[in-house]
Amino acid sequence: PRLVGYAKAAELIFSGEVIDAPEALRIGLVNQVVPHDELPRATREFAQKFMKSAPIPVALAKKALQNYSRVDLEQALDYERLAQAVCWNTEDREEGMKSFVEKRDPVFRGR
Repeated sequence: PRLVGYAKAAELIFSGEVIDAPEALRIGLVNQVVPHDELPRATREFAQKFMKSAPIPVALAKKALQNYSRVDLEQALDYERLAQAVCWNTEDREEGMKSFVEKRDPVFRGR
């Protein structure tokens, strides 16, 4: 229901309707549609985007996004403040800032 809304989710579940990829994209159930033969390449490219990011902030951001559907706003914001403090005190933050100044790609180590 969070992705497509209650009414559309109920329609799909109760009717057993099968939708195709373009329809799944149109209603926001998926973020991208590629031809079957391009799936391995598209999957690698998608994963590589995340692999370039520092792992600690990505993990904490994932948790923060999940929190929004489970806790009230104040608790979610408290978690975000804590997550930012954790990220600020990592070696990866230092590497990110240093690589930016040096105009090079960062090498994150998850520390």
